[in-house]
Amino acid sequence: MEAQHRTQLSLAHGRDGTAIVQLLHEVGLQQYTQLMVDEEMTPELLQGMTNTELQELGVAT
Repeated sequence: MEAQHRTQLSLAHGRDGTAIVQLLHEVGLQQYTQLMVDEEMTPELLQGMTNTELQELGVAT
């Protein structure tokens, strides 16, 4: 529960590149950090993406 709460806080408050790095580490997906930084992804954009859009970026869904 605590990890889920932290993730929700990250999504609600993160608006810069460091927020996406923190989010990926919180959910165990740190291998995608560089991809998301290169694509200028933010937690807000990531939250609204479909599985198809994520797959196009190279993220396994």
